[in-house]
Amino acid sequence: VLLRVNCPISTPWGKDDLSAVEDFVQSGVPGLSGVVLPKVESKQVIQDLNGFPLPIWAMIETPRGVINVESITGDSGDQLEGIIFGLNDFTKEIDARHTPQREPLMYAMSRCIIAARASDKVVIDGVHMEIEDLAGLEWTSRQGRNLGFDGRSIIHPTHIELTNAMYSPSPEEVEHARKLV
Repeated sequence: VLLRVNCPISTPWGKDDLSAVEDFVQSGVPGLSGVVLPKVESKQVIQDLNGFPLPIWAMIETPRGVINVESITGDSGDQLEGIIFGLNDFTKEIDARHTPQREPLMYAMSRCIIAARASDKVVIDGVHMEIEDLAGLEWTSRQGRNLGFDGRSIIHPTHIELTNAMYSPSPEEVEHARKLV
């Protein structure tokens, strides 16, 4: 379970959210695996949280975040566990349109994947906003998996089964791995 907090840089609530998370962790309540920071645009945001009691996940959802993603993933140390591409905010930020094949996002998605791979970080694709559109969810999940994303964030329970299936290894991949071992 990853908990998304408000941005500690651009909102007045972010620092209070992080303090509340620290209190939660210190109280010994189990179940929280990390914190998601939205709108991360520089490595400094992660470095400022040095010593935070949970792994950090950075949402890359602005042009500046995409430009700096290599520095964010490469220079943030072990505190940063992974990145999440925030495709909806990014689309808005670049004045693009949502398209079924996500053409306006390909450069940014690829850049996030490459930066994550170069730094041994996990990289997660963004949400599919159309809750009822399971065919679109399947298509974009297949596309994301083919590009190299490790998984995707979701916003509705009806997306769990299909998303898990799309990002799980196929029987052929499992068999190939067994033969290698």
